Amino acid sequence: MLETLILLAFAGGSYYLLQHRKNIMKAADLSRKAIYPQTKEEFSSTLVPSEWKEMEPISKETRSYQLVKWGTPGLLLVFAGASAVILVSDAEYNVLLLLNVFAGLFNLIKHQGNLFILEKGCIIDGKLYSFHQIKDFEAERITLSHSLYGLNSRLNKAYKLTFRYRNQWHYSRYVVIEDEKHLKKITDLLEERGVSGTIRASAPAVNKFTDR
Repeated sequence: MLETLILLAFAGGSYYLLQHRKNIMKAADLSRKAIYPQTKEEFSSTLVPSEWKEMEPISKETRSYQLVKWGTPGLLLVFAGASAVILVSDAEYNVLLLLNVFAGLFNLIKHQGNLFILEKGCIIDGKLYSFHQIKDFEAERITLSHSLYGLNSRLNKAYKLTFRYRNQWHYSRYVVIEDEKHLKKITDLLEERGVSGTIRASAPAVNKFTDR
């Protein structure tokens, strides 16, 4: 039983790591053809959780990219070694410890979040989705009662832009758009390509950008 759990954990973790690496390497090439963002202002208006840094281009020269490229094989070796140790120790509770260590190390090499709109889809957090795969979007104004309000001064009065997917296994992802002008440009591009959504000034839905 323990051997099966370890093998499943190792196989699942390895697949997740390698897919993340593959997605980022692919996104680095595709993002150069993005129709949004293109300018420095458009990049800086997009803030990514959870450190709320301005979004950066996916470049093969950046530290984030290099961490994913070279950190992935290193983490796989550590994960394999830890799995072997747990198998030898024969302690089932250590499987949870193994998964927690893996999650912590993965966060160290995970690429910074991002949002790129292409002609045929979106790159969201380094993964390419076709427009058909995106169910809808929702933009919420970050007002005083919002859970993100106060976490960073740049979040206040900005917009949380969430994407939901048709595939139930893909959990929702979001970025924060700092101002209405850039949010409108993004939502217009999405709607032109068949992705609908709502914009909320607060809890109840309202017409687009009528509440300021």
